[in-house]
Amino acid sequence: VRFLGAARVEVQVQNILSRPLKGRLSVSVQDARPVDEDAEIVPQAAWKRELPLPASAGNWAPLRFEIRLKPEGGGQELSAVTALDRIVCRRLPKPPAMDGSLAGWPEACRIDLEQRFKECEPDNELKARFPADVPWKGPEDLSASLWLGWDDATLYLAVKVRDDKHDAVMDGKSAWRGDSLQLYFDGWGDARTRSTKGYANDDQVFDAWAEEEALKVIRAVAPEQQLGFLKTGPVAAVKSAFKRTADGYSIYELAFPLAEIHPVELRAGATFGFALLVNDRDGDYRKRGLTLTPAGTEPFMRPDLYPAVVLVP
Repeated sequence: VRFLGAARVEVQVQNILSRPLKGRLSVSVQDARPVDEDAEIVPQAAWKRELPLPASAGNWAPLRFEIRLKPEGGGQELSAVTALDRIVCRRLPKPPAMDGSLAGWPEACRIDLEQRFKECEPDNELKARFPADVPWKGPEDLSASLWLGWDDATLYLAVKVRDDKHDAVMDGKSAWRGDSLQLYFDGWGDARTRSTKGYANDDQVFDAWAEEEALKVIRAVAPEQQLGFLKTGPVAAVKSAFKRTADGYSIYELAFPLAEIHPVELRAGATFGFALLVNDRDGDYRKRGLTLTPAGTEPFMRPDLYPAVVLVP
């Protein structure tokens, strides 16, 4: 399944066998069944169809696709179910302030993250103290809202994290072990169409963490060098801000110049894969991450799980 914009997707059924697949093919999107027809897919080829998406309220829409093929003449039915989240990213009339205040962010850009957690284990030396997962204590322990916006030159992002204790690890190589953000991009948004898992040449990862009132940003994984001549390490071109509030919120703001997220495109109708992991340490070790991927997973090496971001005017 590949997004073609905010309102359409391309569904693809690949025949990897050495014989034709022939039978009754149906495709369901949420509660609708836009495809129910006879089909034949020759060996090593694909059936493709552009389909409309159901209208949905809000900027974050979990979508469910079910594909079934009943072979002609009987035999075992083939089926696949795919869950894919769509995130709408709106064009901003002017850049946000980037001062940790969330000033200039339209409320229409806000997404309140669901309680999707990846629980983490302590290092070996701490396992005796923490033999079982430390339970989540509620929204005051870890919850977050996300803002996304764009213009022709920049992708803007803000995260407001509710956390009763801010505990960052001030070491670029280990920042993910403390309170921090990890930002994942599938530049072409094609991970779900590939037969192999893991990062491809268009994928990259950024880590962001606070040191005092400054936000540090590094590129932990870079795309193929020939795509954008981007390297791992500190990314000075990303404007950023961090603020810790008295009532227990951590506010992160980042502005990514287009050149730093290549091959992502910034134009109405463009799509790319994106995931966010909000890490929570609380003094001893990283207890869990709040993720945009399915609960129990994290985005590391799994671009096939990233939501699809669709840019709209």
